[in-house]
Amino acid sequence: MTTSRRGAFAVLFPGQGSQAVGMGGAMAEAFPAAAQVMQAAERVFPGLWKVCREGPEELLRQTVYTQPAVLAVSVALWEVFRREAGRTPAAAAGHSLGEYTALVAAGAMPFEAALAVVRARAEAMEAALPGGRGSMGAVIGLEDEVVEAICEEVSRRRSPLSGEPAPASVVAANFNAPGQVVVSGLIEALDEVREAAVRAGGRYVPLPVSGPFHSPFMAPAARTFAPVLERTPMQSPAFPVVANVTARPMPGNARAMQELLVAQVTSPVRWAGALRAMAAMGVSHFVEIGPGKALTGMVRRTLPDAVALSVQDPPSLDAALARLKGDGLI
Repeated sequence: MTTSRRGAFAVLFPGQGSQAVGMGGAMAEAFPAAAQVMQAAERVFPGLWKVCREGPEELLRQTVYTQPAVLAVSVALWEVFRREAGRTPAAAAGHSLGEYTALVAAGAMPFEAALAVVRARAEAMEAALPGGRGSMGAVIGLEDEVVEAICEEVSRRRSPLSGEPAPASVVAANFNAPGQVVVSGLIEALDEVREAAVRAGGRYVPLPVSGPFHSPFMAPAARTFAPVLERTPMQSPAFPVVANVTARPMPGNARAMQELLVAQVTSPVRWAGALRAMAAMGVSHFVEIGPGKALTGMVRRTLPDAVALSVQDPPSLDAALARLKGDGLI
């Protein structure tokens, strides 16, 4: 699926790590459409809306709360944005968990079904590796190939956990932007990657996540999660949704989309590639819809000539709409 529109806008949806206590509150107070989404989320996951509004932060950081919470708030913001913009985006993409939000936005998956799927996904990912054994970290300032080579060298010196399908103890998991690669693996291997990255002239920033996501260590989660997705109703998206795994628009049939979502659990997120694919489709403006501004920064680093906007509360909504209107896109 492609588009010939030039100077079009795409919407982007964040994943785990963007959460913050209070997220979505101002938009739900100002717009009934956002409040209705959060009320629907509450019916599927009782107590979720309170955790979003009030915390505690320690609970919101737990994967089984974080993923459904970020999905629900992002969909709530999207419902407001789409009504106010009055124009269908040329494309969408979501970072990791955010891919489910993108599919909801494109009409490929019902919101309540997506919320249930994401909760099951979070539980499976949390259970895939014993707590504290694995995590993730961002390597800043090195080329993709250098980071991949560091991971391969560290893995050659180490043995994976007994019985694990992965031949590596650490892998490059998210190709977010030029000079920003997230690595994922065992804690001890991540320590070695940090030391090697610093020696190579880069920086290493540990991420506050509870497991080695988007790595082969998540294979047990993928096996557990696959049957849940197979039972989830899906249909062809109304506009292109660019996949994390391939950095290409998802196919229109449900089975193929489900297979990509299962593969996403163990595969790298090719985010910079997805942004470049949308730019090649004619997208000039990218609107991040959801808590945080991490994706906005990634757009600016990957596509310096693109316009990067963020929508997370009423003032940022007004600013994004004004820019899109001023540039003639809505």
